[in-house]
Amino acid sequence: MSEARYVEMKSQLSRAEEALHKEEKKSAALNTQMAELTSLTGNHRAALKAKSDQTDILQVGYTDLMVHKHIL
Repeated sequence: MSEARYVEMKSQLSRAEEALHKEEKKSAALNTQMAELTSLTGNHRAALKAKSDQTDILQVGYTDLMVHKHIL
């Protein structure tokens, strides 16, 4: 193999490694964003569940109140 060919192949390898490193950084950033979104989604679901539970409790309380009102 000629030295010129060797230098060209080494240059191509270097560019490919740089491109790979850049893509790995993008992937890591996207994984971080995905983890943050997953966490936010989980928190949102928990908040919705708590609100739903509160609504259920209020509905039961209101129903009990109406039943007692009719009894009295």
